[in-house]
Amino acid sequence: MSAITLQAEARDTGKKGTKAVRRAGGVPCVLYGKTQDPVTFAVSEMSLRDLIYTSEVHKVKVELNDQSWDCFMKDITFHPVTDRPLHADFQMLVEGENVIVTVPVRLQGTPKGQLQGGRTRHVLKEAQILCTPEHMPSSINVDISDLDIRESIHVRDLDIAGVQFMSVPGQTVVVVAPPKGGMGGDEEEGEGEEAAAAEE
Repeated sequence: MSAITLQAEARDTGKKGTKAVRRAGGVPCVLYGKTQDPVTFAVSEMSLRDLIYTSEVHKVKVELNDQSWDCFMKDITFHPVTDRPLHADFQMLVEGENVIVTVPVRLQGTPKGQLQGGRTRHVLKEAQILCTPEHMPSSINVDISDLDIRESIHVRDLDIAGVQFMSVPGQTVVVVAPPKGGMGGDEEEGEGEEAAAAEE
């Protein structure tokens, strides 16, 4: 996973400092870690585009004066009306030290059951994982091409080196439901099986 570099500027804390950053087109940020005192800084709104307008998780290198930190964007808040970024939190990454990250779950391939008329339902779209920075994935990719009708994949079926899933093992990731009114059952029966699989 390649890192996105952010050129940061020091900023004053408090309401006046925060407002001044935003008036200048910047976004106030804070970086924190287990052994690191919080670092407050500001970056341009444009520099966050690659982190905001993506579903993937990215490693970030924050450069401030003559210092730099490896981290990832833990959280970001937006203005409720303009949708402009108001504040971003970054968590430091230390080699060999576990972090909890929420990553998107992506489906790859077309289930053979879907080719027979089944309906693919993507249930778990994000997964919370525990991993070290060297094993941090940008997304969880799940091959679903072998799934037949009424078959599903659960969290317990996922096996990624260096990644521990924090979700319930029985949580459904994806299920191929029967076609409506087909495959030996009516629409209501198919919907019932789909709901049962998703709630397992």
